[in-house]
Amino acid sequence: MDGAGRSIISGGVASVDFASGGYKLEVTDEDNPLLEDVDEDLGEEADTQPDGVEEQAPGREDVSTGQGTLFSTEGRSGNPIELYRRGEMIELDQEDWHMALLIFQEMGWQPARPLETYAQPLAFVMNDEGQAMLRAGRLLFALTLDEPFVATSVQMDLGLFYRLTEFVGGGAFIVGRPGAYEDAKANDF
Repeated sequence: MDGAGRSIISGGVASVDFASGGYKLEVTDEDNPLLEDVDEDLGEEADTQPDGVEEQAPGREDVSTGQGTLFSTEGRSGNPIELYRRGEMIELDQEDWHMALLIFQEMGWQPARPLETYAQPLAFVMNDEGQAMLRAGRLLFALTLDEPFVATSVQMDLGLFYRLTEFVGGGAFIVGRPGAYEDAKANDF
């Protein structure tokens, strides 16, 4: 824990700030000539950042909204879905949800039904399956503590994956199309 009460995991090449849902990846190896500063080789065309300013990946700009979106969906497949339960909802791209399911499965979650039935709206995920997904997701983060390079092989935003991991462990939930959560609230589900 840092002074602000945030859990920050760090070790070698990666750090994860669970409170903000962000992560930073830094590769350092003084003996590796491939990692030398290449700005001098690029001449005036190099786009240099002042010290302490990190460059963001294209399409992953931070977005500050009331719903807590971690990044813009620009350049994504454009197929949003909602994961929701009474009083709580996360909106994300279906591609990210599918990747999260694959990661949960890789980390030990054993789906009771074919994986694709969880990826498509309208799916219902029971509490015990959500708890199993939570345990699998937490295993990934525990693994990154022991072996930080594992974080580089995860093919999705780790902040989003952390939010999903915590959400699925909170009880049974529904995978629905955009607007399904509002419809359910209007019908007092």
